[in-house]
Amino acid sequence: MTEQRRKLLRSIAVGGGAAITGKSLPASWSNPVIGSVVLPAHAQTSLVLSPPPQQPQNYSQTQTVSHSFTDSGNLNVVFDVTGFTPTSDGTLTLTLTDDFSAVTELVRIFIDGTDIGTIFSATGNPTNCVVSGPESVTIPQATLVTAAADGSITVTLDPTPAVNACSGAVDQIIQLDFPV
Repeated sequence: MTEQRRKLLRSIAVGGGAAITGKSLPASWSNPVIGSVVLPAHAQTSLVLSPPPQQPQNYSQTQTVSHSFTDSGNLNVVFDVTGFTPTSDGTLTLTLTDDFSAVTELVRIFIDGTDIGTIFSATGNPTNCVVSGPESVTIPQATLVTAAADGSITVTLDPTPAVNACSGAVDQIIQLDFPV
């Protein structure tokens, strides 16, 4: 602090009626030394918010359904896709157990009523009622976006009449994947 400022402070203190002795204001000033800083109590307990969790980069869900195509007909599986918007083509992967022993025993796939293809049509499984697959089919992004608009995607598997009965319901595994 300059000598002029010290004189100004003394004159204000004296002029304001305050009695300040010569020892109250130091003859020379020095910078204070700060040893530590303590936060006020409210700052010590303040909540620091983390960024919101990131949405997964891919939607992936697998459903296992006990079903016999020949006893029960079509299989409809509904996937809850609320909050997920497909950004590219997706994949439907099927591992099915039923009679797919001939090339005429196949399954047509529909996504919310849109025909997206046939599986198990090129080669038959040599034995009835065994696991066939996994086989995958690509679902165009436009089909996924339209189907997902209501928050769910319904996959319908429609077997040909040539698929013969297995005894009782067996596990059918349906997996839906798409980037978001």
